[in-house]
Amino acid sequence: MFISLMEGEDAVALKEKVVLLKQLFTDIIDNSAKFSHPERPLKIEISFVRKDDFLQIIIADDGVGFDMQYADQVFQILSV
Repeated sequence: MFISLMEGEDAVALKEKVVLLKQLFTDIIDNSAKFSHPERPLKIEISFVRKDDFLQIIIADDGVGFDMQYADQVFQILSV
């Protein structure tokens, strides 16, 4: 999952959404734990990459995954 956040002037608007961002991270980490592979230790990696004026947050886990044919449905809730 990729989340891109603006820096600079738009960062001020972002600070107003801190509660939502905290909930987003909580939900992502909770889902990683909930859908972890039963035979492997839970592994969640969070990294950051600067791309021009953006900070890209990359969250990956080694969970059980899902069938890619359902990707649109799984991530539809995340679209704005």
